[in-house]
Amino acid sequence: MNTTYNLTKLPNGATIATAAMPHMESVSIGVWSAVGARHEPTRQKGIAHFTEHLLFKGTQKRSARRLINDVESVGGSVNAFTTHDHTCYYAKGPATKFNRLTDVLLDMYRCSTFPESEINREREVIEEEIVMYREQPSQHVDDLLGATCWNRHPLGALITGTPDSISRLHRNDFLNFTSRYYQARNTTIAVAGKIDHEKIVRRVTPALANMPRGQKPRFKRFETAQAFRGPRIHIETRPIEQTHLALAFHACHRRDPDRFALKVLNVILGENMSSRLFQQVREKRGFCYEISSAVHLLEDTGIWQLYAGLDTDKVTRTLDIIWKELRRISLTPPSEKEVREACDYTIARSRVSLESTYQQMMWTGESTLTFEEIVEPQTAWNQINRVTPAKIQKLAARIFRPRRLSIALISPSLTKKDVRQTIRLA
Repeated sequence: MNTTYNLTKLPNGATIATAAMPHMESVSIGVWSAVGARHEPTRQKGIAHFTEHLLFKGTQKRSARRLINDVESVGGSVNAFTTHDHTCYYAKGPATKFNRLTDVLLDMYRCSTFPESEINREREVIEEEIVMYREQPSQHVDDLLGATCWNRHPLGALITGTPDSISRLHRNDFLNFTSRYYQARNTTIAVAGKIDHEKIVRRVTPALANMPRGQKPRFKRFETAQAFRGPRIHIETRPIEQTHLALAFHACHRRDPDRFALKVLNVILGENMSSRLFQQVREKRGFCYEISSAVHLLEDTGIWQLYAGLDTDKVTRTLDIIWKELRRISLTPPSEKEVREACDYTIARSRVSLESTYQQMMWTGESTLTFEEIVEPQTAWNQINRVTPAKIQKLAARIFRPRRLSIALISPSLTKKDVRQTIRLA
């Protein structure tokens, strides 16, 4: 892969990270802020996500419509997202239009005006967003799992906030939030595509150099002891045809050396159609249309999670199969062949995704925020190739224990007793 990574840190703490891809004709730019939903005060739940929406509503020199038009009129696109750990505003377009795209993003990030009328209008939009997710069981069960898994910790709160919490947010709250946290030491500019690092630094430094250093956001860490208070079970009863099942086990954090083994373990168990759980639950028995697993890593903690949509009368049998497979891999190492194929799959998927300037921007931005340097993909791939069957088995034995387990279901009739009777991991 012909990609060159560079990083420059300005005296005030702002960071510029680039992935030069000379073979591309496009560029992706991300303005990352190291503040997310977990950093919010209790009375301001949802403010990070609400702020993300409002940065598209106008600046001192651009109206909301012009912000979008200045990007789309040159063939670009612009969007944003909020996570528990950070927020990202990004644009993609022709590399020749880098200056225009960057001007728009930095104008949004530095000079948004937060008009009161737009705040009130967008509050209604977010309320509709909350309702939309709640009315989709496959989405809502994930929110229920988060609340169950993280219990009363801030990580269990909805990133969107609630209708009640966002009703309390007003213009001064957003001005104070951005003036405190959207500052130099929390800001990373990540750029990938047909670019030159030194030219990028010269281009964006004037806009970043005069930013105040700002405060690092504080957050409540998830204490390890909290992960050993399960199993936790939450069931929401709805008059629906299908039961939606989500479960999670507390696992490792974003810097944990075991994260590479966890990724390979996830592939073996449920990430793709060759995985053990997909083959056992869907292909062999036809119990469901969808079953898949994923890894979710955070600053100080993480989970391995699984989702399935099932006929209600098949849930307990499916849970029996899941527990059997988790117990099997906890007691018996997978074969060398299975591990090798899972490693090859993981690396190949990463290689293919990193052909995209957007994915390179994501890799560069997340790496810089997590490690304060760019961890090159080959370094991560080398670690994946070192994963052994013994490491997989040892990690599985540590993670897949009832006390680390959380389960959420949306079901027409199941009870906690039905679920508890299936838990036979220990």
